[in-house]
Order: sequence, then structure tokens, then C-alpha cells
Amino acid sequence: MDLDIPDLNDTKVDEKKRNMIGVDYFVTVVPTTLLFLSYLMILFILSSKRSKFKSSFFTLTIAQSVVDIVLFLFIQIWQRGRKYGYLEPFFIQHRTGFIPYFSFATTYYLKVVQYLGMFIMTFNRFSTFCIRGSHEIVWTTKGIVAVTVLQWTLPLLMLLFFAFSNYEISFKLINGQWRSQTNPFYVLWFGIVECIIGLIVLLVCFFLNGFSLYQVRRQHSFNDDKAKRSYNLEIRFLMSSFAVFLFLSLDILFNVTQTTFTILHMDSAIKSMGTAWYMLAEFCCLSRPVSLLVTSKVLRTEFWDLLSVPWQKARMVKALNASRVETSPTLF
Repeated sequence: MDLDIPDLNDTKVDEKKRNMIGVDYFVTVVPTTLLFLSYLMILFILSSKRSKFKSSFFTLTIAQSVVDIVLFLFIQIWQRGRKYGYLEPFFIQHRTGFIPYFSFATTYYLKVVQYLGMFIMTFNRFSTFCIRGSHEIVWTTKGIVAVTVLQWTLPLLMLLFFAFSNYEISFKLINGQWRSQTNPFYVLWFGIVECIIGLIVLLVCFFLNGFSLYQVRRQHSFNDDKAKRSYNLEIRFLMSSFAVFLFLSLDILFNVTQTTFTILHMDSAIKSMGTAWYMLAEFCCLSRPVSLLVTSKVLRTEFWDLLSVPWQKARMVKALNASRVETSPTLF
């Protein structure tokens, strides 16, 4: 993740990097965040007003999108703000105490929450195609709430390590960036725990996706066109879930490689991979909306219809006003 090896006595943040990242903030981060929030709002509207989207998959997609946007904003605002000096006064004031612990542990915590979300979505698709008789029994509203609560609470168990150790961490200016400074053993411990969880989820999801895709290949008969369209939509959702699985698999394998380099004390490789991890993590957060829109034509149409409503209303009002002007009586 955010590993810190050499201790150099820098005295100020690299201004060139700060300016470069500043451009990135205004050009990409702000618009992306606004689009992400708009996407989340549209998903909520569709799930509440369109019967074909009132499914467990869509509800879970909204829940996992919340995870994605929380992680995305944490990386962009908190982590980048710390490393590149945007929040420098705050982190100077809180170089020790609770804030360094929060910064270090939350990254690992949110990644594990995201991995568990990948398993939840994959199992939802698996139950749709492979255990169809029990699908609706498992994915009731209470079931979805219970699964989501467990997704957010179970990863907290690995953070109990803080309560039973003399773990110390602080912020230090290293190579022009404010970074977490701690005992390499603890960095390695968290990295190994994350990798083990990630690899287990990866293997389980791999087999579940394989079974689901195999089931899709089999011939199915339908009583009417509506049932066939509904089944085809579920297949589109499976493709979307599988695409997210592929992206997060890259993230898991990347973290395994980084942890391996930590064990081998390959400091230069760790440093270069740190910057690449930010980009990969952000891309994984954005993979869900992109894959969902790319794989489902029905969803793209619904998105476009909702987005075009304000324009359609504006045109109708303009046309109505024009007709009133044309039909209004004249004084002469």
C-alpha cells in the first residue's frame, strides 16, 4: 500500500508534484466525483421506479457503489492530500496520535470491504443461475441488509491488532511527501493479512464465476418474451459483475506482488509500485459503473432517458410559450 522505507531529512513538500497533482484534482477528480454521485442517484431512482431493476443485484450494486465512492474519496482527498501537501497544516498538527493510525488502517480496511463486496456480487450471480430455487429466499431485503452489515463489520476484526499491541505510527516528511512512518513488521503484517483475504476471495469468486458462466451456456426454454428478456438482463448483469471481478483481481495480484517485494526488501520496487497502486485502486473504484453501462443496453437507455428528461421538459415549455405567443390576440 503506502510503504515507507528510507528516512530522508526533507524539509518541505515537493512543489512541482503538488502543482502537478493540483491540476489532476480539478481536471479529473472533481468531475469524476460529481459523475459518480450522479450515477449513484440514477441507480437509486431506477431501482425505485423501474420494475425490471427492482432486483437484489441492483440493490447490492447500489451498496457496493457506496463502498467504491468512499474508497475513491478517501484515496483522493485524504491520502493524496497527505502525500502531496494539500492538508499539510492538518497533518503537521496531528503527526502523532489517533490520525496516523486511522490513515494507515483505513486503507487496508476499505480494500478488504471492497474484496468482500466482490464476493457478495459474485455469489449473487451464482445463486441466480445455479441455485435459482433458493435465490429469492437468500436475497430478501433482510438478507441484503445483514450481508451488507457483515461486509462492513467483519474487516474490523483485523484492526483489533491495534488494541493488543504497542503499535506506534506517525507522519514524517520523506522525499517531499508526508508518509506514514512505522515498524516494517506491522506494514508486512497488514499486507499479508490483506493478501490472504484477497487471494481466498479471488479463488472462490473464480470458481463461482466459472459455474455461472457454464450454466449460462446451457439451453433454456421460456414461457414468454418477458421471461426471456428478464433472463437476458440477468446475463448482462453477470457480465458486468465478471468485469469488476477481473479488475479487482488485478488489484489483489498487485498487492500480493507488493507484499512479496516487502518481504524481499526490494525498496526501490516498492516505492515505484506505490504510485501505481493509487491509479489502479482508483480505476477499480470506477470499474463498476463503467462495466455496468457497457454491458447493458437496457441500462444505457434508461440512463439516457432520465438524463434527457430536463431537456425534454425545457423544450416542451419553450414550445408551449411559443404557441401562446402565436395564438395570443392582437390589438390591431
